Amino acid sequence: MRSRTRSSFGRKLVRRYVGGLVGGLILAVLLLLVVVLPLIRTVDPFRQDLGRVLEFPSAEHPFGTDEFGRDVLSRVAAGGRVSLLTATLATALGVAFGIPLGLASGLFGGLTDSMIMRAMDVMLAFPSILLAILLVTVIGSGILNTALAIGLSTIPHFARLIRGSTLQVTTADYVGAARSIGCGNLRIAVTHVLPNISTPIVIQSTFTLARAILRAGSLGFLGLGVQPPTPEWGALIAAGRNNIQDGWHNVLFAGLALSLAVVGINMVGDAIRLAVEPRHR
Repeated sequence: MRSRTRSSFGRKLVRRYVGGLVGGLILAVLLLLVVVLPLIRTVDPFRQDLGRVLEFPSAEHPFGTDEFGRDVLSRVAAGGRVSLLTATLATALGVAFGIPLGLASGLFGGLTDSMIMRAMDVMLAFPSILLAILLVTVIGSGILNTALAIGLSTIPHFARLIRGSTLQVTTADYVGAARSIGCGNLRIAVTHVLPNISTPIVIQSTFTLARAILRAGSLGFLGLGVQPPTPEWGALIAAGRNNIQDGWHNVLFAGLALSLAVVGINMVGDAIRLAVEPRHR
């Protein structure tokens, strides 16, 4: 019985921490590729060399070259900066608008709650990728516009999460005591609610960041995201598929970077969730 208990505890420990460590290692490698490597290996991602078109990986070009002779490694690194910046801005937008909407809905209740939640339901009725495509088509492409298009679809998820968490916290005795001494909703939100719902916000932000990277890649693949010649992971995959038989490396490395970023962020987020939720301890 004791051996079985130790084995169960060991599995829980591995599941809780090893996944997070692996995810963190993946993200560390990607950050080295995206941020540190360009400072050491100063190769222009826009420089064309038509005499070295679609070369396979070599010592000079570790990821090979594309259809214009550009260095794929430097373009994947530059594309990573664009993809991560777009996804981070989109997630920040969801947090910035979702938190106050969720707090207002949970604290005020009544008509305010009903109006905010019905608006969120309307936004959720549209598939997120279709909503992003519609917005980018209307407002145009670019990093900020793509982030705005993706970020708007994340607001309802944050708002509903914050509302539910707020309703749970406001039933606590200390919130009732704060109300009894005359504390207003704003002070209760800042002093009591936000500190107690910060963990769900962090967890939701990690998963939203991973989805935002995928959506940015999807828009780039469809030609609706950041426009050429600016590199972006989805756009690099789309450009490389036209020469996939002669230059498979153009698709492989950009697709691998995008996939690893999503997997790494999800693993870190899942590790945080396992570490803080009581039923997993």
